[in-house]
Amino acid sequence: MRRICIIAAAVATLAAGAVAYAGTTQNTYTAGFAFHENGTGSATKPVAVGFTQTYGAANAAAGMRAAPLTDIKLTIEGLKVDPGPFPTCSIAKILAAKSDAGCPKTSIVATGSIVAALGDNTLQGPGTPCTPLLHVWNGGHGNLIFFFVVEGTHQCGGLQTGAAAPWIATVRNADGGMVENTPLPPDVSTDAGNIGAYGSLTSETLQWLKLTRKVHGKAIPFMESTGCRGGSRPYSVSFTATDAAGETLTGSASGKSKC
Repeated sequence: MRRICIIAAAVATLAAGAVAYAGTTQNTYTAGFAFHENGTGSATKPVAVGFTQTYGAANAAAGMRAAPLTDIKLTIEGLKVDPGPFPTCSIAKILAAKSDAGCPKTSIVATGSIVAALGDNTLQGPGTPCTPLLHVWNGGHGNLIFFFVVEGTHQCGGLQTGAAAPWIATVRNADGGMVENTPLPPDVSTDAGNIGAYGSLTSETLQWLKLTRKVHGKAIPFMESTGCRGGSRPYSVSFTATDAAGETLTGSASGKSKC
């Protein structure tokens, strides 16, 4: 069996929620967030923030891998993002090099890794382990560039860095918080590594960096806290996946993280 590379998305150590979706396949999801900040901030006096995010996915049926994800949408209350003043790396640059090594180091906004398995569309059996690093770059204009890197102990069944192309997510401010939407293209889901494999996420851990940049003498955070509700920060994550029949499967996880 040819071996392949896959993707997924993010993470946590705090409270987690799980929901199974109906259909020919059933998955469960977890999500959690641990925030790194100095104080909770307010609308008039926000504070720079970073956080560690964790996601998990599993098939409800024993011996089956999770159906591949095609979209993840995250909403976190009380956060505001301002990527405009920060350096960027273009998706074209990474595509041309099949590497993100040439990106300005100051343009990276999150780092982490995933644990996944690659196999055929029956989703049966453990599959081939795939554990690449995950880098997220500021792409400018509200875009984030996600990219898998294979190196050291972070391998993916013989695939190399660049087997899966970089892909674009979007981030914006809405409804009193931050909204990030991450569509997952075929080469990290249903055609992982461009070798026809299904990529099944087990877990993802992603650390969003606490970044600031001086603009006219004022420190501007990439991400800032504008307050918490009763000492906690509500979040919700919507997951979309697909099965071998092309059926769209949806699920969600939500909770509150400590501020």
